[in-house]
Amino acid sequence: MHAAFVSPSPIRVGPRARVARPARGRSRSIALCSAAEPDTRHRRVAKPPVTRRDALLGAAAGVLGIAGGLAIDPPAAFAAPPPPTPDASNSKYIQGLLAKTEANRDLRQVELQNKNCLRQSQMGIGDCAGLPEEELVAAMDESVKRLQARKAREAEEERKLAEQVEAYERAEAEKAAAAAAASVEE
Repeated sequence: MHAAFVSPSPIRVGPRARVARPARGRSRSIALCSAAEPDTRHRRVAKPPVTRRDALLGAAAGVLGIAGGLAIDPPAAFAAPPPPTPDASNSKYIQGLLAKTEANRDLRQVELQNKNCLRQSQMGIGDCAGLPEEELVAAMDESVKRLQARKAREAEEERKLAEQVEAYERAEAEKAAAAAAASVEE
């Protein structure tokens, strides 16, 4: 049975045809090459020799490239100093973020301990091994509530202390004003 073979490019048969090595137990086959794509696998492409002129031109191009780079971007010694960066410690926004971070530090620590205890309970290892999950969840909620109650107490103590300091400063200011008024009357 012969099928019609149609190729998009002319097929060469003859000196361009290669005989492929047969696989074990198979007959020889012939590989045909199209004329559109010459076979360059076995041909060595010769590189042009490097002459002294090419080497000198390459070195000159390198020197000119470096000199041009220095002309465009002078070294740091000749450049103006960069503008000063704004001080982040004076920013109210950053101060607020730092205060929130400090305030939440204890809560994050308690949450991490609770999460690790729950994992230990599930794996059956560590201090929390063997505890029922309901008791663990209740204990975790209790630890968070205790932390929040302690934070509320500390905030209340801090508020009272601020009120005391403010009252003391007011009393000192009144004393200073009274002393200044008494010295003016004399």
